[in-house]
Amino acid sequence: MSIGRAITHHHVGIEELDSAYEITALDKPGPASKCYSINAVDSVRGHQSVSVFKLQFQDGSPQMLGLNGLSDELLLAILIDRAYFSKQKAVENALRCAMFEMRHAILERHQKKRE
Repeated sequence: MSIGRAITHHHVGIEELDSAYEITALDKPGPASKCYSINAVDSVRGHQSVSVFKLQFQDGSPQMLGLNGLSDELLLAILIDRAYFSKQKAVENALRCAMFEMRHAILERHQKKRE
C-alpha cells in the first residue's frame, strides 16, 4: 500500500515532461499538503541527476512554531527569478499574477481568522 496521493495536474501535455516525474503528497489529505516527494521515473544514462526531491512546506504559524518549511511565497519568488533569468517574460508575468493572487488569498484567510 503506497502512502500519499499522486499529484497529476502538473502535466503540461509534453510527453517527455509529463512522464518524467511522479509527484506525491506525502501527508494525510487536508486543506493543503505540507510535504511532497518528486521522483524521477527514468534517469537519462550518462547524465548526473537527482532521482528524488522532497519539498517540506511551512506547517503552522511561523510566529508560533518558527520557520519549519518553505512558504508558497518563497517558492513563487524562486520561480519568478528563474523565469526572469531565462527571459520568459510571459511566464514571469503569469507567476507574478499567481503570487499576487496567493498573497491576497493568504491575507484574506488571516483576516477571517481574526473575525
